[in-house]
Amino acid sequence: EINGFGILLHYTLMLMDEEHRRLGFVVETVYPDSPAAMAGLRRGDVITAVNGSYPTTSEYINLFNGIQLNTLSSLNITYVRGTEGYKEYGATIAKGAYSETPVVYSEIIEPEGYERKIGYLVYTSFEGEYDQELLSCFEEFASAGVEELILDLRANGGGAVASVVKLCSAMLPSSYEGKVICAVKRNKKNVKQPEESEFLLENTGSLLSLERLTVLCSENSASASELAI
Repeated sequence: EINGFGILLHYTLMLMDEEHRRLGFVVETVYPDSPAAMAGLRRGDVITAVNGSYPTTSEYINLFNGIQLNTLSSLNITYVRGTEGYKEYGATIAKGAYSETPVVYSEIIEPEGYERKIGYLVYTSFEGEYDQELLSCFEEFASAGVEELILDLRANGGGAVASVVKLCSAMLPSSYEGKVICAVKRNKKNVKQPEESEFLLENTGSLLSLERLTVLCSENSASASELAI
């Protein structure tokens, strides 16, 4: 558990007022059940003022770190929500305990005029201790009748191969059961770790059994993310 606000900011800043060189902090992640989530902050909101100060080109770094690294004692923020025509909100957020789960956001999208339900999942790292949370998300998708998935790995720098196996097994049809997703082959001169291994898909088709998958990635999608893709 972390003691803080539960906000992860995107490294890209938004220019809110060119004349006064004011910037906005784009909220990339609000961790579930964190103080920020309970205060109503959402992914995609833009923070325009912090504790009475505006983020400017000369001052933004201290405020940015204060939010992201939990170094400020508390937050009294003003933020706007683009999905509501940049309507302005305010919130006071005290520090509290929360978990930095990699299953940071999910929703079910039902586009107008499209017959299939689409699951959307933001997954930020392959961590075995959160595998059950990951699978619970897929169980919710399955029970809701999701037939397509958008997997957002743009901020996922990798992690455990065993978690890749569980992720892919949750998505793939039963025809993939028992097939090799990856194999480790050692250099013959590697005397310290000579063993070779295979990772097999397990329990495929029990959850989503997808025919269509869309993956969002970036230069930060590395290692285990590349394996999954």
